[in-house]
Amino acid sequence: MLAFILYLNVMPEVHPERLVELNIYLSFIVKMGVQFPPPLFYEYHKNFSRKAAAILSTQGRKINWSIRDDDLYFQIFPGRHARTCDKCSSVDHSTDFFSIYFSWGY
Repeated sequence: MLAFILYLNVMPEVHPERLVELNIYLSFIVKMGVQFPPPLFYEYHKNFSRKAAAILSTQGRKINWSIRDDDLYFQIFPGRHARTCDKCSSVDHSTDFFSIYFSWGY
């Protein structure tokens, strides 16, 4: 994920119009990383970026990274149970995050 963040810092210099799209993709990847056990988010990312590169090189077409590839998503995550917070059952954060967040008085 760190490598993608570094890429995200450089890419807009060449293609500033894609910054929003790539930020949406990053938030999607982070959410998958929280919801599902490792390394599933990385498997999605590797396959998605490989597919995007193949489409660009063979068809000369850029795909929109902010749109989830449902076919790929359901190939990687079929029947997987999302991790949930033991305190509130949310899939958006871990139990550890819940404890830290609420210990700060939020």
